[in-house]
Amino acid sequence: MTTAMPARGHHTAPVFDPKEPRMLLRFFEDLEYLFTTLATAPTNELKKRHAVRYAPIDVADMWDQLPSYADATKTYEEWREEVKAFYPTADANRKYTLQDLDLLIGERSRLGISTAADLGDYYREFFKITEFLRSRQRLSTSEIARTFYKPFTPTLWQSVHSRLQLKYPDHNPDDFWPLRHILDAAHYVLHGTRVDAPAQGIPAAATTSTALPPGTIKTEDFTSLIETVTRTIAQAFATSANMAFANAQPQTSRVSNIANANPNTTSEVVTTAENSGT
Repeated sequence: MTTAMPARGHHTAPVFDPKEPRMLLRFFEDLEYLFTTLATAPTNELKKRHAVRYAPIDVADMWDQLPSYADATKTYEEWREEVKAFYPTADANRKYTLQDLDLLIGERSRLGISTAADLGDYYREFFKITEFLRSRQRLSTSEIARTFYKPFTPTLWQSVHSRLQLKYPDHNPDDFWPLRHILDAAHYVLHGTRVDAPAQGIPAAATTSTALPPGTIKTEDFTSLIETVTRTIAQAFATSANMAFANAQPQTSRVSNIANANPNTTSEVVTTAENSGT
C-alpha cells in the first residue's frame, strides 16, 4: 500500500489523449486502480482532483468546469459519467460501429493484401471490430465471413477459392465458406510469396534503357540505315534498267505503237519510212 498518488508524467500515472477518445475508459480504469493501492481511500473530492490533475491541460480546463466537479454533494462516479458524455465514442457499448468496419475494408482495399503479413494486419483489425459487433448482435457469423474477403483482389480471391474447393470438395455450394477456412486458405496462398509479383523464371519487362557513350550508334539504328541505303540503290538500278529498255526498243515497234495510237496517220508514216529508205 502507498500513501500518495504518482506524480503527473510518471510512468505509472494514467494517460489520456483526447485525440483517442476510446482511451478514456482505460484512463479511468488506471486511475481507479491507483485509488485501491492507497492506504487511505480518497474522498470524492480528491478523486475528482486527481483525475483532473492527470488530464491534459486543455481537457482539465473543461472537466473542472462541470457543475458536479465543485459540488460536494455529487460523487466522483456522477462527475465521471458527465465527463464521459463529452466523448460518445468512449461508450463501451459503442466501441466499434459498422462504419468502422467499412473504413477498415476501404483502407485495406487501397493498401492491398500481397503478403501473409498484410493478411495478418488486416485480420487482427477485422477480428477486433467484427467480434465486438457480433457480441452486440449487430453482425451475424455468416455476414462476417462474407465481409472478410472484400478487400481481396480478384486474383487473390480466385486462388483462395480454388484452394477451398480443393480442400473441401464436399462443401455445400449453398453455404458460404466459414471465416476460419477462408483465412487458412488465404494464408496458404500467400505463404512466402506475393500474389501480384511476376511469375518466377519470367523476367519483368524492362522499363529503362541503358545509356550509351556519346557518339555511339545503336545497333538498331545502324541496321535501319543499311536497309535504307540498300533500298535506295535497288530503286536506282530499277529506274536505270527501265530507261535502257525503253531506249533499246526497235524503231518499227515505236512506229507501230504510233500507228496503233492514231490509225489516220498510218499511211503517212509508212510513206515517210519508205522515202527514208530510198
